[in-house]
Formats: sequence, C-alpha cells, structure tokens
Amino acid sequence: MSKTIAESEKKEIKRRFLIAFSRTGVWSHSCERAGVSAAVIRSWLKKDKKFQKKFDQMQEKFVDTLEMVAVQRAVEKSDTLLLALLKANRPAKYRENVKLDADVKEDKTVKIVFSADEVADMMPNYATGVGVDPGRGEEGETDEE
Repeated sequence: MSKTIAESEKKEIKRRFLIAFSRTGVWSHSCERAGVSAAVIRSWLKKDKKFQKKFDQMQEKFVDTLEMVAVQRAVEKSDTLLLALLKANRPAKYRENVKLDADVKEDKTVKIVFSADEVADMMPNYATGVGVDPGRGEEGETDEE
C-alpha cells in the first residue's frame, strides 16, 4: 500500500532534504533527516524540474564548502592538497596531462608543443644531476671526442 503525500508535506520534506544535503552531501543522512526514502527523492528529482534545480544548487553549495575547507587545509598543512587545488583551478599551468586533438590530412606536418613543465620533466636537470649522463657534455659531446 503506497502512502500519498500531501503537497504541503512534500514541500516540507523536500526543504528538509535539501538543507541536510547542502550541509553533508550524504544522500542517506539527508533522506533520514527528511523522513523519506532515497527512492522517493530520486522520483521527485526526475519529475520536478524546480526540485532538481534546487538540488543541483545545494550540491554546488556543499562542494563550495568542501573547497573552502580544502583551501584552508592546503595553505596551513598540505602541499599535496595545495597542488591538487592549483591543478583544478589553473589546469593550463599545473596540469600533468595534455589533450591533443588533431585533424591530420595526408602528407601534412604535425607540430606538437609541450608546456615548459612537461619539457622540464623530459629534460635532464643539470642543477641536481638527475637524468644527466656524466659521460656527455654539452650538445651531446662525449669525453672521448
């Protein structure tokens, strides 16, 4: 037997769910706080565009809160987290991968340009000696020449 929920009660349940979700981002907790099953919420999200829009806004609000906490922790404690935030917010400068799209016709030259960071990763580091072949000098000369 299915229970029909009055419109005024639906509105209150949705409100409680959205508030809980904006604070925690956890479906099960938010459903529990609203007193409704996840199946009902999913159904409402499919059928009610206004509710879907508010849900999307609350999800963004929750992620914004997480980002603020992450920024604070990154600045105070974590180089790894700081680098992750830089990669997310300035991917052109801090990314580790490159997307290459090309429409190449036959007998055409393709030029691939690497960022300075990528080139640095491929090149020997003369300051630290990492990747440097001690038997080679500048311009690929060897000690034997």
